[in-house]
Amino acid sequence: MFKFISKSSVSTLMFLGLLAASQSAMAGKLDEPDEKAIAAKALTNTRIKQSRKSSQKPAEKEQAPLYSYTQTEAYLKVMLPSLGESYVENDTDHNIREFMRLTPSRCSFMSSEEASQIVQNERKHSNYFVLYNALRSGHNFAYDLVDLMRQVIQIKAPYPDKRRFARMFDGLFQPSEGDSPINSFINTYVEDALTPDTARTYQLRAASTNMFLFGNTQTGDENTLAYIGAGFVENKDSIRRLFHSGEILESVFLNMGFDQDTVPDRIKRYETLFEKYEYFWRRGTLQQIFLSPEAVSEDTYISGPFGVLEPVKLGGEETKDPLPILKALRDNPTGTAEEIVKESGYLNAASFIDHLQARLLWNPKDIEEGKIILKTTDLFKLTDLKQLDEKGKEQKVLELKKQMKVARQDLEKLVIEDLADWLKLPDLTIPQLKIQGEGVKTPLSLLQLKKFV
Repeated sequence: MFKFISKSSVSTLMFLGLLAASQSAMAGKLDEPDEKAIAAKALTNTRIKQSRKSSQKPAEKEQAPLYSYTQTEAYLKVMLPSLGESYVENDTDHNIREFMRLTPSRCSFMSSEEASQIVQNERKHSNYFVLYNALRSGHNFAYDLVDLMRQVIQIKAPYPDKRRFARMFDGLFQPSEGDSPINSFINTYVEDALTPDTARTYQLRAASTNMFLFGNTQTGDENTLAYIGAGFVENKDSIRRLFHSGEILESVFLNMGFDQDTVPDRIKRYETLFEKYEYFWRRGTLQQIFLSPEAVSEDTYISGPFGVLEPVKLGGEETKDPLPILKALRDNPTGTAEEIVKESGYLNAASFIDHLQARLLWNPKDIEEGKIILKTTDLFKLTDLKQLDEKGKEQKVLELKKQMKVARQDLEKLVIEDLADWLKLPDLTIPQLKIQGEGVKTPLSLLQLKKFV
């Protein structure tokens, strides 16, 4: 049914799809400025701030959870018995430790404490539903680069150049009139055989995600953590292979209108910088994408590997919407999984829940309206440093995080050089840029419309 493209092309297209969703939403904010409107807005904002200072309210309490389990807790409750261990109620830390002990190859560069914190985020946003995605080191680097470009252009460039930059990412998938975005996507890309054109744009429009932190333990790179950790760091050649950004940066530079003959040399400068700093090439990022119930139904469908539509039957009804399945699993994990096995023909409850994925359609409207909350966690790959004990690895991570500032400063210098050419401003200087860190940087941070908590 599908005409697949190469793994590197898939990664590049998924990156550009994330970027397109981000910039498409931002582009709508780039109307020609009106000085009177700006002045009025500034006065209004000042009054609002003064009012807030005089009437500070206590922070709202977190809502009581609607469900008995978070998604990953539900997963562990089904999976641990299949591995010969009991699930201990109300002791998530213990359950995580046991699962990681029993599946070490999937979790070798993440501590159980890190995993517990990630699952704690699920509990904090318990009335949302979470999907997991990841960035490898090369893609992280490309996000940093393009985000720095955006910041400089927003601060230094005249309006026409701001719009010119935003237009690079125009052209997101538009739903058919009267249809929901996800149904239009399924009708266009999934239910019909892909053509060469739709095979390419398919990856731009939606991302493959897992419904649980540890999901897909048996399917290679389909496991989020295994995807981050793929590719061993052994020598300069293996570091160069981790770069993964040449194709992405080539697309960015060519779409910006740089002279094609200069692009290879520009990319080489960034590749050299990537190799220089361990912070860049050891860092992967885990993304937790929290969606409101409405956004789950509007923007996702139940899928298998490569985004293949895989409806599930529950209560005698077949559905492609993950929402009713996730609600039922979070109320009664084992009972729901066993019922689905009987109705849908899976081998057993563990194979069903481990296999679940969702395809997420990038919908700028939902991002703007706050129906999506994002959290990111940087994970550093140290598996090649076999001489380090746990304390040594903790120290190494601290060193890498300290290296971030100088690494980013060198990246800023290269970005300024390229943008000075693009904007035809030879005296362009580095503005006050925000160095984003763990928990803050996400592909959708390009919007400045994010909802981080």
